[in-house]
Amino acid sequence: RALGEACRERKDEDAARRFFLDAIRVEPGLLDAYVDLARLEIELGRPEDAVAVMEKAVLRCGFLARAWEMLGLARFAAGDPEGAAAAYRAALEMTPGNALIRRELERISSARR
Repeated sequence: RALGEACRERKDEDAARRFFLDAIRVEPGLLDAYVDLARLEIELGRPEDAVAVMEKAVLRCGFLARAWEMLGLARFAAGDPEGAAAAYRAALEMTPGNALIRRELERISSARR
């Protein structure tokens, strides 16, 4: 995963993607690798790929609010505000006091109006 971050900093996105995928293969429960890969996909203008990555992450790490939070971000980037809101609500159920997630839900509600 660290190698992926280093490649990302050098703007070598293809190598970064390979390292993040390798990290997921080696340790499928490593949420950070999924998050890093999803962020990279969003940055590269491929939010649908980020959604696919985070949907896999939720299957492995769905007990972590951060997995649902990142799925919400990916879905919103992919133009799915309803799906994003559902993911953020799942994250908020796990961390009811999380002001950041609450703000994201408010932002989605405002965008729908």
